[in-house]
Amino acid sequence: MEIIGHMMTVGSRYLIMSMGVEETLMTRGTFRGYSALGGETALVMEIDDDDPAVDAKGRLRIIPIGKILAVEVIDARPPTEKEDVINYL
Repeated sequence: MEIIGHMMTVGSRYLIMSMGVEETLMTRGTFRGYSALGGETALVMEIDDDDPAVDAKGRLRIIPIGKILAVEVIDARPPTEKEDVINYL
């Protein structure tokens, strides 16, 4: 059986579903990289569009890895030579 993985690449667009305080938080945006948040790794997303009631376009959202419920790939860009090939979902 072949194992297929997806490498999150900077500039790719994703829909990230993560645990919010009372409901699932939906973040649609462009992946900008990884960050440390306390002792945990987090995704850094530049928001494309969010809740229409909130003007969040262009803001950065940091999502701790442990809070992610699901990831949908909207538009995947190929990895560049600079990107670390061990960052798989």
